[in-house]
Parts: sequence; C-alpha cells; structure tokens
Amino acid sequence: MKLLSFMIALLLVTHNALAAPLAAFNSKTALCFGCHGSTGISDNSFHPILAGQKKSYLIKQLTDFKTARRQEEHMSSMVKALNAADINDIAAYFSGQSRKRAQANRLSNAAGKQLYFKIISAETNLSCSSCHGIDGSGDAMTAAPIIAAQHANYLIKTLKDFRSHQRHNDPDDAMRMMTEHLTDSEIEILADFISTMR
Repeated sequence: MKLLSFMIALLLVTHNALAAPLAAFNSKTALCFGCHGSTGISDNSFHPILAGQKKSYLIKQLTDFKTARRQEEHMSSMVKALNAADINDIAAYFSGQSRKRAQANRLSNAAGKQLYFKIISAETNLSCSSCHGIDGSGDAMTAAPIIAAQHANYLIKTLKDFRSHQRHNDPDDAMRMMTEHLTDSEIEILADFISTMR
C-alpha cells in the first residue's frame, strides 16, 4: 500500500514538473499564432511562413528584434517580454512544423529562375542559389534561411527593405549588396519564382 501511494505521488510530481514548462511553452508560442498561424503557415501573404524554418535562423531573427538590430513595430513589441529560453522554445516549435509544399510554378517563370541562379552582385560574386541553395533550402554554414515556398509578397517587401537598407541585420551586408542593383520588376519576378519553388 505504501509502495502504491509512493508511486502515485511520484507520478503526480512528474506530471506537474512536465506540465508547467509545457504550459508556459504553449502560452508563449500562442502569441505568434495570430499572425503566423498555429502551424507556422500564415494566411496573410505579408506575414512570413515560419513552419520548417531553420531553428538557428528563427532564434537570430527573434533576438535581433529584441535587441533592435532588426526593427518592425509589431514584432519589436511582441518580443519585449521574451527571454532566451522563450525564444529557443518558440524557434523549436515552428522549426518542427511541416513546411507548406509549393504549387507547381504557374507560368514556368524562366526569367525568375535565370535571375535566381545569375551572379547579381559583383561585390560578392554570388547568386541567390550560392547561399540559399539550388532548391531554396538554405545553408547552415552561411546561416541563410529556407526561402522556398515563402509568400511572394513577404519576399518582395524583404528584398526591397534590404535594398533600401531599412533592414540591415544580414551577415556581412550580403543581402544589401545582393539587392543593391535589382529593379522593382526584377524583385517581383524573383519573388514569384522563389514562392513556387519546391
């Protein structure tokens, strides 16, 4: 009887110990659901898809928002109350979600494909594929994120923000140099191609 009581007490303690961090994790993560969706796939095309993104990249972006290295009014206010553990948990949650499969390229965007693989920065001698991979799956060595199947509208805004230096948290100024000579039309063509990459 004493052994049974001990085992029940042990199970209750273990359950409570596990439930507390899980509840905290869910409540912190839930703050993101309004814009990014519970599975990390946002309905609003101006809000990025986070599902399946590299954990290290998500941690960097959330940390950059918190330290004002990357600025956006809504996100900056959302991360104020987060600590390093919260950021790690949120990044782990979204990186573990299944990423949306892109639809087949609607117009077989040959111009966008050519631009993606073209050396577009004399300063870096790089193409988009050099860092983000031939399939848009990113690169752990360069900390380049997954961009395949990302919303085109979000990509357009991001590329323009780098071009204008409104966004400047890219390592070694790489994205700012890559976008410097892109026209609005080229950015739109490129974003459309990336959004339909599989």
